[in-house]
Amino acid sequence: MDKLYKYGLTKLFLIIALEVLKKYGVATKYSHLDPTSLRLHGEYNNCLNNLGQELGMNRENPINITQGYSHDHRPDLKQCILDLIVSSDRDIPLFFRGASGNESDKVVFA
Repeated sequence: MDKLYKYGLTKLFLIIALEVLKKYGVATKYSHLDPTSLRLHGEYNNCLNNLGQELGMNRENPINITQGYSHDHRPDLKQCILDLIVSSDRDIPLFFRGASGNESDKVVFA
């Protein structure tokens, strides 16, 4: 798990998705992008502890579980975001990315 984290799950997912596209001839002219916010209960520490730093888990842009715009009008809950792109041809996942709970999709998807 530590090696996967260091390598980057988004990067690994993209490499696998590209191989699937080639192997099965999935058309990518059109795709569907969907950001989903995940509501979270409880407390979350957004900072890496000493063990995480020793394992080399430092990242320039960590995902912050924080308050954000809640589509279901629950400003009391923290959230994070999952961005997913699927092909219009057979709904094959092409790309995924985790994001901070307060990220604006208008800025990212522009």
